[in-house]
Amino acid sequence: MDYELTSLLARAYINYAQPYMDSFRDHIKHAIELLRSVEAEGMADPRWYYRIGTALYWQDEEESALTYLEQCVAMDPTNEDAPEIIAECKAAISRRTVVRPLNVQRLIDYFDRNDFNYRVEDQSLHMGIGRGYFIFSIANDGTDLSMWAAIPEDVSMELRQRLIQACNDWNGATTWPKVYVASLDDGRQRLCAEQFVTARYGLTDAQVSTSIERFVASAEAFFKDQIERIPALGGTQE
Repeated sequence: MDYELTSLLARAYINYAQPYMDSFRDHIKHAIELLRSVEAEGMADPRWYYRIGTALYWQDEEESALTYLEQCVAMDPTNEDAPEIIAECKAAISRRTVVRPLNVQRLIDYFDRNDFNYRVEDQSLHMGIGRGYFIFSIANDGTDLSMWAAIPEDVSMELRQRLIQACNDWNGATTWPKVYVASLDDGRQRLCAEQFVTARYGLTDAQVSTSIERFVASAEAFFKDQIERIPALGGTQE
């Protein structure tokens, strides 16, 4: 296959691939392999730099992508699409590498980027996610990211020992989050999860995202398991 046909086939793979597809990364990987196979000819073609830079960006290889995309623009300043992907690459690199002080606005930015519904109350973000009710805030004068969650359905005192045993089993087998049983003023019992992430010297955006996503996923897994074991936590009778 000649250079032009190989390049067009690679472009077709890139255009066809969509992030929601299970085969997305396979298509992008194949496009990169095709482009690598004609690299010698491609080095004189700004379109080759644009295509391989775009493919590498979709493979989360932003540093490498940036090199190719900037070369594309240097060779063809009229390319209108490359600068947009260059900006995306720089933003992604910044999210991974730039450490900044933690504040509530950074939490708001994260949840806005990911289309969460939430409300801000007393400098904390409150939201329902799956089976839990979650609160995110900045604690200890900005030195900690505080993450707390609970199953909204409180249960009777009779279930306390079962809940305590479930918490002990979880805490003994996992590092985070820590889970516990809270006794309310009316005697009802609430199953909670909590985690603190030290942010004394700041966090990158990627660290903020990873911390929140891990907490939500693990708390949800614990809540789901307990609701299946103790249906009253889900609002139904056993």
